[in-house]
Amino acid sequence: MPSISLEEMDAVRLMNRIDTKFIIHSERFEALLEKLKDDYFAQNINGLKVSNYQTTYLDTPTEEMFIAHQNGKSVREKIRVREYMDSHLVFLEVKHKNNKGQTQKVRTAIQSKALLRNAGTEDFLHSHSEYELVDLLPRIENNFHRVTLVNQCKTERLTLDYDISFLNLETGKKEFIPELVIIEVKQNGQTFSPVREILAKERIRPVSISKYCVGSILTNPLLKYNRFKKKLMQLNKLTNNHYGYII
Repeated sequence: MPSISLEEMDAVRLMNRIDTKFIIHSERFEALLEKLKDDYFAQNINGLKVSNYQTTYLDTPTEEMFIAHQNGKSVREKIRVREYMDSHLVFLEVKHKNNKGQTQKVRTAIQSKALLRNAGTEDFLHSHSEYELVDLLPRIENNFHRVTLVNQCKTERLTLDYDISFLNLETGKKEFIPELVIIEVKQNGQTFSPVREILAKERIRPVSISKYCVGSILTNPLLKYNRFKKKLMQLNKLTNNHYGYII
């Protein structure tokens, strides 16, 4: 695919957007990229079109943000530290989901995850979140590889995440899902989407899936997860495996 630089990507940040997710088996990944190659640019960072990401999700000691998902709240929040391993950038990010399905993301650059707690980050959260930094703990660490694509009209971003692994920072349990690819289409309006047309033809339907929630469930058997049982069954069927605590 033709390249697009990180600087050029700034014009397609889509910090206020509609996110639509899909999941496929990794065996279908290469064939999908082949079908997309004429309609998308591939983000290129320092000569690499595949990026390594590490995310640390923060939550309260009682896991209020996870419980908001579990209880089906349409208005909810997610707080994370995202490290772009190849470009050596680190951000504290807050994602808001409203009752219309729209996602708003705000972020601030930080020096490192180890230096998270300082006046600047505390002020940022105070301004953009209902939570204070002092009330949050690192809960789940998540690593994955990502391919980021931008359509030719530069109205849509598309991310494809694979080699997804989790480490629970409370229980110490790890989980790795090599068969799973999470596709996320990010749009700021009802513009034409080549990938959505392709996925529709292949009868791959949108799903609601959260890495934070999946990672939490797979690495902490004490969590209530009734709302996610159908998701786990779908994941197990897709991967022909038995992730989670239902068989």
